[in-house]
Amino acid sequence: MKAFVNLSISVCLKSACGLSVWLPLPATEAQFKDALKGILSLNGNDFEIAGYANTVPGLPNSLLMIEDIRFANYLAARLEKIPPHQVNKLVALMESDLRFNTLTEFIDFTFNDGCITLIPDVRCAEDLGRYYLYESGQVKMPDTLKAYVGPTMFGINAAEAEGGTFTSRGYLSFSGKKWKEVVAQKGVPDRYTLPVAKPDGPDERRAPDFEPIPDTCGDADGQ
Repeated sequence: MKAFVNLSISVCLKSACGLSVWLPLPATEAQFKDALKGILSLNGNDFEIAGYANTVPGLPNSLLMIEDIRFANYLAARLEKIPPHQVNKLVALMESDLRFNTLTEFIDFTFNDGCITLIPDVRCAEDLGRYYLYESGQVKMPDTLKAYVGPTMFGINAAEAEGGTFTSRGYLSFSGKKWKEVVAQKGVPDRYTLPVAKPDGPDERRAPDFEPIPDTCGDADGQ
């Protein structure tokens, strides 16, 4: 079963003088400060989050930009823990009408593997009907009688009853287990908060206090 590997999120930090650096997430406060040291100058400690890059299925970088960086940092840490079969579920979800629209939903997904069922290689009603009739063991009926059951109609009825959907990764449905809203209940752990403030506008940031590098904004003559 195919799965994405090495799911990653990186943030681009850009100084007021135009220097930038990409920082892979998750990052600690110390790693964040070290990244900023390489781009800030004596002229000031202002910087901005210039953008994101990620390999998470269905996650637009624009969604990362509108949320506080601690959410992206937390998500990156959680994605390091999910197994390949759960990555396939994420791919399938993001292909369907059940796709996520917030970072909170992406984060909560990493805690809710058991809430979602993916049957690999089942991509249409006929496949689903044959799976349930002959492979799942859930239909207690002699094979002689199963021969009279149309697998396509059986699959259509099963998908409608379960609220399932067909994707390139297989048949996707919810298992019936309660979805845990972890972020709403517990918030983002403090260790994923990075020292970012918003002094002037939604995208401007001021760096934490530390010794900056010499000015690199001017030309070779220091102008």
